[in-house]
Amino acid sequence: MAETYATLLVEAEGPVLWVRLNRPEVLNAYTAEPEPSPAN
Repeated sequence: MAETYATLLVEAEGPVLWVRLNRPEVLNAYTAEPEPSPAN
């Protein structure tokens, strides 16, 4: 079950879940604006 987000990279490796920012145009700066959830 792969979910796609515009500014997040989500990867599962065994028991570890990696969540990384993917916003190179703003040097991966975080904003408090929530992203819409992916459709299930």
